[in-house]
Amino acid sequence: MKTVHQLIIGLLFVFLVNELFAQESKDYDYRLGKTNIFKLSPALSKTNLKGGILMYETGSGLEQVSLQLTAKYFSGADEDSIKAAIPMHWRFEIQPKFYGIRYMSGVYFGPFFVTYSDGTPSLGAAAGVQWIVKRVVAIDANLRMQLSNDIENKDIPSPIFIRPVLTIGILFEKTEK
Repeated sequence: MKTVHQLIIGLLFVFLVNELFAQESKDYDYRLGKTNIFKLSPALSKTNLKGGILMYETGSGLEQVSLQLTAKYFSGADEDSIKAAIPMHWRFEIQPKFYGIRYMSGVYFGPFFVTYSDGTPSLGAAAGVQWIVKRVVAIDANLRMQLSNDIENKDIPSPIFIRPVLTIGILFEKTEK
């Protein structure tokens, strides 16, 4: 797991350097439903596949701000000597993403609001870099900080937990006719 964290932090560093030294402006349409990204990521427990994450990002109607909706299915993690098992659950999330200089392909941050399948709510924030290659492939690397709850991070005494996330997706743009 430490290797995965190091890899994600390394990718964040590479993308951040790219953002700082390659400030080419993109002209993605910020209107709702005009620029769309569908992203996927596996949900892992240690190295075992336990579910999946599907994300949809689109313009919000405001320049430099997008809206991301996320659904996650997690089939449950086995109990180990460190913490109790994480139960099977669905997780739904909404997140406005505030981009810096480059909209949809750049550094961003934003709060997110979560609800789980049993109705448990939670709050958090994410900061990361999204990189769009050739206006088709989206790579999103971020660090997410969330309030602890009884679903995720139940037996850890910390009030928050931090999770690195790496997703890959495809960008679709609607053009005016």
